[in-house]
Amino acid sequence: MATSEAWKKRLVAIADVTFGTAWANLDGLGIGAAAWSANITTLEKAEFARFFYQIKTGTAPTANKAFDFWISQADDDATNEIRAGSELIGTASGTSTVTADNDRVEMQLHNVHSQRVDASANKVYTGYFDVPDPGSDLTLWIRNNLDQAFNGTASPHRIHVIGYGPQGQAT
Repeated sequence: MATSEAWKKRLVAIADVTFGTAWANLDGLGIGAAAWSANITTLEKAEFARFFYQIKTGTAPTANKAFDFWISQADDDATNEIRAGSELIGTASGTSTVTADNDRVEMQLHNVHSQRVDASANKVYTGYFDVPDPGSDLTLWIRNNLDQAFNGTASPHRIHVIGYGPQGQAT
């Protein structure tokens, strides 16, 4: 959906997307590591969800590397269906540093956005991406595919979501 069309929609939900205590699981997220959010269950009335992010690099990464955003959607308002090996990840946020598990998990998810970086240390990257029909149970997964860890000091990272529905929809 074009940015200019979002104002025509009605706000139906707004929330922080949490990774641990606030965004703590993103602090210092290592090379190849992944973090997932607690389940987001406030978007069932939304036609689309707009995710706004702020991620800060640490040591200067190689230019044109990326960190990626993936989603898992379920329909039960309780647990996501992501599996790392034979184990369900569950409803709480968490992290994984096992490359083989992260690769396996990504095969089950939908890639929704990649943020390319330049070779700057401690640079804040901001942006947004849209997820159509987010449903009643969504989990956001972030994978650090840079060759350096994310910034690890005092949670400089933020992710928020706004759900939009058709104009006139009851909330």
